Amino acid sequence: MSEVHSSEGISLLAKNELMDAHLSTLESITSLEIHELISQIYGINLSIVPLLTRHIKTESQLDSNDPHVLLDSHISQSAQPLTGKTIRNAINEFFGINLAGLASIERSRISLFTKGQWMMQRENDLIHLHTGPMDIDVTISVTEYFAKHTGINQIPVPLRQSLSNLGYQFIEDSGTCYYSDPNGHSVPDEFKGKTFGAIIEILSNDYSHL
Repeated sequence: MSEVHSSEGISLLAKNELMDAHLSTLESITSLEIHELISQIYGINLSIVPLLTRHIKTESQLDSNDPHVLLDSHISQSAQPLTGKTIRNAINEFFGINLAGLASIERSRISLFTKGQWMMQRENDLIHLHTGPMDIDVTISVTEYFAKHTGINQIPVPLRQSLSNLGYQFIEDSGTCYYSDPNGHSVPDEFKGKTFGAIIEILSNDYSHL
């Protein structure tokens, strides 16, 4: 793989553009190229990310749960031109990593730990969102920065109420909000979007001064 310059400190939107520019220089694209590109540009290690439950194959299909095999199969069968956008869509489809969605909430002051690694984290973030294996559950808590500057070490009541409307439970002992899919399925993008929307609204209305 040809060199990709370090993208630390630049926005996710700019990283998407850098990915597009690099892909345009390649004559062919393999899953290995994609994995290396995502690692170098976004700092995300796809090799430790489990496939979403809906993509775990049975023996009657591809005889493999290897994400490289499945991605290569998807690439070879795709009727669409391979672009940064279509590849980012495939990464979201297979792994539940929505790079376009992350770009839209990058400055929301939410730390996001998912797929066994940090996707977003800054020292002055206010809320910490943690997803479990396969994205089947979500835990939301306040950060140390939030607790230090507000004196509140649990999810504030307005946010607690908004999340409750989405199906979250408030856990008294930890001061967190928790959601688990009742059928053990990966939480869909629509639900994730509603969760981020609820958090961003409260942070913007009540805590923009921090």
